[in-house]
Amino acid sequence: MNLIEEVLEKNKNKAFLYLVGTKCDKDEKREVTYEEGEEFAKKYNFGFFETSAKANINVEEIFNTFAKDIVEGGKRGVILNKTKKENKSICRS
Repeated sequence: MNLIEEVLEKNKNKAFLYLVGTKCDKDEKREVTYEEGEEFAKKYNFGFFETSAKANINVEEIFNTFAKDIVEGGKRGVILNKTKKENKSICRS
């Protein structure tokens, strides 16, 4: 059992888990594609965001989502950025 599976097993839907990719404005240094991150998040039923503090992408959205999940008791699932374009990073200018 890997660490993720252990956390999921011990918390039985009590934990709010998200995969957050940072610095998505630096596409040329990207090591994981958006699709790879999305697939990994779906596999474990995590929320998923790509963010950039520098470009102010999804910073407010992720905190609002965390707060909403806490207040509402959490609805785990993949949360995708609505501005993502087909086959492109959401952070491209």
